Amino acid sequence: MKRLIVFLACSLATAACTVMATGEAGGRLVLKDLAVWPEAVEETSGLARYQGQIWTINDSGDRPVVYALDDAGALVKKVAISGARNIDWEDLAQDEETLYIADSGNNFARRTSLSIYAVRLDDLAAAENDKTVRAEQINVEYADYAASVVSRRKHNVDSEALTKVGDKLWLFTKNREDNRSKLYVVDPTKRQQVVEPQASYSVEGLVTAADYNPATGMMALLGYKAATFFGQSFLWVVPVNSTGLDWDKARYWEFEPAGQWEAVLWQSNTRLWLTTERNPLTINKLSEIDIGVP
Repeated sequence: MKRLIVFLACSLATAACTVMATGEAGGRLVLKDLAVWPEAVEETSGLARYQGQIWTINDSGDRPVVYALDDAGALVKKVAISGARNIDWEDLAQDEETLYIADSGNNFARRTSLSIYAVRLDDLAAAENDKTVRAEQINVEYADYAASVVSRRKHNVDSEALTKVGDKLWLFTKNREDNRSKLYVVDPTKRQQVVEPQASYSVEGLVTAADYNPATGMMALLGYKAATFFGQSFLWVVPVNSTGLDWDKARYWEFEPAGQWEAVLWQSNTRLWLTTERNPLTINKLSEIDIGVP
């Protein structure tokens, strides 16, 4: 259990809250490796599951392609996404009908806007290998972009974590400047929008993925410490309330090995799947963590 001292400050003008937490880490989790993934997805950066198949994407450098794999890690098919570009794809989110692809990476703060691509899951499932399905594009700008860029290497406008909560998409930032994470709420029905930060959370590192479990109301945030190259990997599990994350009830774990853990997906009320990219510290693989309590 992570013991927390919580401070909350809200702006009446923007309804934005800053949540800070201090305390001792709640312990360590043990990873269970499930499958080694093929070279085709060596930069795996998102997870979804639909009709018994695992769906993932590659980070920047790949074509706009979504990959389907089986539980053993074998590649089933790849499906191209028309009407899309892979500038820096970073995460996947889903609801019952739609897969959302976050083209939101912004390592050097050169992008003033980001894109989210919405693809029908049934279209993906029905598509044959190497075929194409079409996406709808959602264009998003940060209202606080200028104020969030201290330098090209220390800034708060990189986002690598997307999930669906109710009828909205929640986007979390990877803050290199202050090791916090801002929450932006995106309306998937609007093709063009400017979003304000809704809250800022003291995650004490760099958030790389998020997934919400509607059955328990819990949000998982995956990331790593910024102090060293591929530093200490961590997982936050936090209740969701009407204004965002209930950070005074947040729980925190660390786990090994360190690596580029870039995707997280709830499999039950206690078990989560994680994937890591291939890097000098580890291979690209699918692993599982059990937090032991909902």
